[in-house]
Amino acid sequence: MHGLNVMSLNFLPQAKRLKPLSPLRPPPWLRGVFVLLYTLACSEYFQKGNTMKTTISVYDFRQAFHDMGRQNNFSYDGLRVLFEALEEYEESCGDEVELDVIALCCEYSEETLEEIASNYGYDLEGDDEDEQRDNLIDWLNERTFVCGYTKDNSIIYQSF
Repeated sequence: MHGLNVMSLNFLPQAKRLKPLSPLRPPPWLRGVFVLLYTLACSEYFQKGNTMKTTISVYDFRQAFHDMGRQNNFSYDGLRVLFEALEEYEESCGDEVELDVIALCCEYSEETLEEIASNYGYDLEGDDEDEQRDNLIDWLNERTFVCGYTKDNSIIYQSF
């Protein structure tokens, strides 16, 4: 028989008598250790990138925002601009971007020229709206990442 023979501890005056354990059933504390080790092994497996990836289109990108109830965070055209900026980032850096709708909604904003000027205390300069937009984008580019602008002149940028 392998393991500790509990009866051999009888000669010790202070020793408690332990119940012999069944060789097929580990003690409860050891079962907890097995569960913990299994959980850690699984989480390391998935953290090392052992997950399946899929390539999505702009339609799938928009649909993901709709499915998460975040379709109103960006306009239809704004989602296209954001998608194209993230796609360009992937191509230029070689890093894959994980689609996390909530994180994207927290990290990026779509606002009009007037909203940005009001929120950041910027004085809109220029003769026409295109010149104002270009000046504002230059100002934003000095402070954050600008994805682009929509047909309605809303700007999609990384919030700061």
